[in-house]
Amino acid sequence: MTPTLHTLPEDDKHAVLREDIRVLGTLLGRAIAAERGQATFEWVENVRQLSVAHHRSRGDARIQKNAEFEEAMRGQSIETVLDVVRAFSYFSQLTNIAEDVHQNRRRKSYVQAKAGPQPGSFAHTLQKLTNQHIPAAQISAVLANISVNPVLTAHPTEVQRQSVLTCQRDIAKALTQRETNAVANTDLQRGVLTLWQTAMLRLTKLRVIDEIENGLNFFKLTFLKEVPALQRSVEVATGNAALPPLVRVGSWIGGDRDGNPFVVAETLQYAVHRNAEVVFTHYLEEIHALGAELSMSLRLVDVAPPVLALVAAADDASPHRQDEPYRLAIMAVMARLSLSFQSLIGGDASLHIENNL
Repeated sequence: MTPTLHTLPEDDKHAVLREDIRVLGTLLGRAIAAERGQATFEWVENVRQLSVAHHRSRGDARIQKNAEFEEAMRGQSIETVLDVVRAFSYFSQLTNIAEDVHQNRRRKSYVQAKAGPQPGSFAHTLQKLTNQHIPAAQISAVLANISVNPVLTAHPTEVQRQSVLTCQRDIAKALTQRETNAVANTDLQRGVLTLWQTAMLRLTKLRVIDEIENGLNFFKLTFLKEVPALQRSVEVATGNAALPPLVRVGSWIGGDRDGNPFVVAETLQYAVHRNAEVVFTHYLEEIHALGAELSMSLRLVDVAPPVLALVAAADDASPHRQDEPYRLAIMAVMARLSLSFQSLIGGDASLHIENNL
């Protein structure tokens, strides 16, 4: 039987991770040599070796290595020091990316091997409760009273540039595909080079509006898809589709009156407006995508009465959809969403989607 990642010894499980880190480090070194010259690359490598030696030494030897390190750095130009700082900072970022990719790889291996719920997961916890003969009704009652409320906040020194985050996502995608897609190696090299060529820091101070937009990107990239998926997984695991929302994500960005003189009534109004706009746009896009999938014809399928009730409420004169009940039902839902969008946000909701059902 071919061993899978989760059945390998612990040290072997991390061999792939070490190889990913080695590849990323090599690509970063090539980028530094190409952009800043071979001498700069060799200097960065020298500093790395001194740092490793210092970390591994103890006692008087460590004091000596620290002195060697300080002596090596003394007298260097600010440009050289910044190259070293950027190289180490970006290598740390690349290592974090490799660790995240490896964690996802291990999780996928467990699922594919049908190894059962992993410790720390909700399914594993539920399994333990079931094994202890805790009634399902009691579990559901407890879950109904649980509310997890992560809240986003912002601080100018903690907000990464969206350009850097985009580079990181591109690198993670290419690293994930590297084993099965030859093109991914080129994408990975391009991603690391782009990261090196992208400035970490902005030249201008962030405005509150910028912080609001940065925060909204987390909703677009994660929360709007993952929170409902988490809710659904809990409902399926417990067999209870009527559970109240377990996770409600909030945001202080643009509305926290903590002494920031730039947070005023107008920024709060902007924050509320933009949050609502992002959520409604997501719903409109999702319902539109669902309508594109549900092309079933009345001539070929039976339709439940609740769907027919929505069909009756649809104000759709298109001759192309008259025998497509699910699409007509979707149009009824979309009409209600559009009216809510217009009444709460203003503007034309149709501008946020392409109507090609």
